Amino acid sequence: MKKSISVLVAAVAIIAIVIVAFLGTNPVGIVVFTYINSIEILDTNSNSIPWNDFGQRVLTLNFQADITDTTKGIAYMYYVFDTKINPEIVTKRSFIYYCAEDAYVTFSNNGVSSQTASSSVSSNSSGSAMQSNHSGQMLIYRSLSDTAQNDHYIDIYCKADDNGKAGVEDTIGLLIHFSEIK
Repeated sequence: MKKSISVLVAAVAIIAIVIVAFLGTNPVGIVVFTYINSIEILDTNSNSIPWNDFGQRVLTLNFQADITDTTKGIAYMYYVFDTKINPEIVTKRSFIYYCAEDAYVTFSNNGVSSQTASSSVSSNSSGSAMQSNHSGQMLIYRSLSDTAQNDHYIDIYCKADDNGKAGVEDTIGLLIHFSEIK
């Protein structure tokens, strides 16, 4: 009798070891979250934006109208930023692009955040009115009556929105060159 009980206990122990070896030791229902550790704004072709001599990353765009609305007298250029995050596999791949309200630049309404960005979004922001979206889609516009050549500069921010650690964001300068309309 003792021998059969010890054989039964040994068989149960071996089966338990085999089950743990094949199924692992992660408890069911517990999900391990992986948060964004770093974020980088890329251009529309997924290339890194180079650093200039002043220690800033500045993307220079030459304005070329995609659509012209002659009834409103405005030309529009569409641009989409890409985003590189580390690690590449995260639980929630979410981020917010934002910038100050601007006369030439607006983020597309497609993917607009339901809550507006505020000065608490970034330590770099100036506390002025902000516009934001989750997709990186941006519209640049120019009045057709503005025929002179000029340049326009604005800072673009991208912040991780995955409820991970604070301060995971990136900033670039955007320099838009408007050529003379003849």
